[in-house]
Amino acid sequence: MGESPSGSRLGPDFLVDNDLSPLIAKALEAFGFNVQTVEQAFGSRDVKDEQIIPWLGSTQTVWITHDKKAKSRHAISLKANRVSLLCVRGDKLSSWDQFKIVVRVFDVLCEKLRKRRGAIHCRASLQSGPTPTVYWTERPEDRPREHKRR
Repeated sequence: MGESPSGSRLGPDFLVDNDLSPLIAKALEAFGFNVQTVEQAFGSRDVKDEQIIPWLGSTQTVWITHDKKAKSRHAISLKANRVSLLCVRGDKLSSWDQFKIVVRVFDVLCEKLRKRRGAIHCRASLQSGPTPTVYWTERPEDRPREHKRR
């Protein structure tokens, strides 16, 4: 799991939060990525974010969530535990829309995660393109370069 045919890992480990379709984890896992749901990782869906976040940090697992308030409610804990995350944005998203958003940015996200020097927080939506928007980085060198205007 999580390895290419040559034996190299396809990317980091991921945890799909309860507020997203578990089919996202199943589909990505089918393509060799190490992706779990909260229920798979903890044996229950009834797990509080306060328990999930330290686990994410200690295992260096990337959190994929649709929790709009996670960014503000858990900002200190996410940063203290050095957790990287992808926030899926949008109101009343179907499972299909959630899947489209994650898959559209997944290659670029994995590349950013491979090159990072610290935790990064990204977001993506149906309106965004194939590059997830980075809105926080632990290390300045992981911040996106600003385009200079002429």
